[in-house]
Amino acid sequence: MHTSPSPAHPSYRLITTLRLLHTLPAGSQVPSEPDTFLHAWRNTTLGNQPSVSEENERLWRQGLQQVCEEVIATAEQGITKARNASSDISEWVSSAQLFVETLRQEEICVCKAVAKSLQDNVDF
Repeated sequence: MHTSPSPAHPSYRLITTLRLLHTLPAGSQVPSEPDTFLHAWRNTTLGNQPSVSEENERLWRQGLQQVCEEVIATAEQGITKARNASSDISEWVSSAQLFVETLRQEEICVCKAVAKSLQDNVDF
């Protein structure tokens, strides 16, 4: 996911993967003839059509929202864990903890920005 260039957006690969994930019916096995389900997905990835379907667009965007929420929660837990770590550690470990916290803050910032783009119904 990226915040630049604006607006914040998921990568093409993430969008493509989420579209594929939501191409098959939820909880189903791979069908005996997967090409039937994959035809519209392939046409979308090749630029021959704008989307797999309205339902697929709704589902992958919901999936992206869930990814953002999970990354934010994980990053917040990581920050708390780093802050609660022992203070009786060497200087380089303390610096490493600060670097990890900074990376976690960036994850939160990016995911919140992408979630805002979703909320604003930005077309990716």
